[in-house]
Amino acid sequence: MTSLKRRTFLGAASALALPAPAIQAQGRTSGVALVIGNSKYQWEAQLPNVKRDAPDVARRFQEFGLKVDLVQDAGRDAMRQAIDRLSAASRGAQMAAFYYAGHGASWNRGTYLVPVDADLSSPNMVERLVPGGAFRDGFAEAANHLVAFDNCRNNPADGWRQRQEDNRAAGKQTETGAKDTDPPNTVVLFATVPGRAALDGPAGQNSPFCAALLRQLAEPSVDVPSLPGRLRRDLLIATQGRQVLWNRNNYRGSFAITGPADPKARTQGAGDPS
Repeated sequence: MTSLKRRTFLGAASALALPAPAIQAQGRTSGVALVIGNSKYQWEAQLPNVKRDAPDVARRFQEFGLKVDLVQDAGRDAMRQAIDRLSAASRGAQMAAFYYAGHGASWNRGTYLVPVDADLSSPNMVERLVPGGAFRDGFAEAANHLVAFDNCRNNPADGWRQRQEDNRAAGKQTETGAKDTDPPNTVVLFATVPGRAALDGPAGQNSPFCAALLRQLAEPSVDVPSLPGRLRRDLLIATQGRQVLWNRNNYRGSFAITGPADPKARTQGAGDPS
């Protein structure tokens, strides 16, 4: 069976999981967030660092005041149900955010998320995946949107379409879900460029993308439209140029998410040595 790798491992160890399915908001930005972390796959390689990444991002969203739905090790039906909940909760919200960590794939210029019960050895495996844009229409009614995909974007069929995906990435062709199809005031962050794998990071720590995102969200106030530029530089430095952020951004103005004014009120990220 072909193995699909979300991120290239630099080590292997278990990470602390946050068992709570939901986290209540306590900051100053009104809105909702869905965080999905898939680690325990039935047919694919396990992703132990995801157990740390998803809860850490969920806590950070919470600190900005978002009501967070944290879903871990979800099958296809559970992922769809979580996306439906986000869609319903985001109506009229000031902010809607989505973060996914797990296996991912690029297929016909689209990004797909891999549920834990997906069997990628099947020729029709794409039918069991969740399109990366499945949430787009549902949460469009929120005023502002932040989306982050921490997954590989290569093709699961080793070789037979990988070159095509690499060529598309090199040519900077627009993928499905292009900029003009996103709701207004949307930033979409991809851990890596189309056709490429993403690093998993040292054992027991956050992935490089997740760690960089947490660092950028560490300030009491974060300007969402300018986040991609800062995050790209941070990620390039952290990975010594091995991983390049890909993003879409259709903001025409500024919008800041704000958390507790006192930094001491914030929780420490999992990667913080303190």
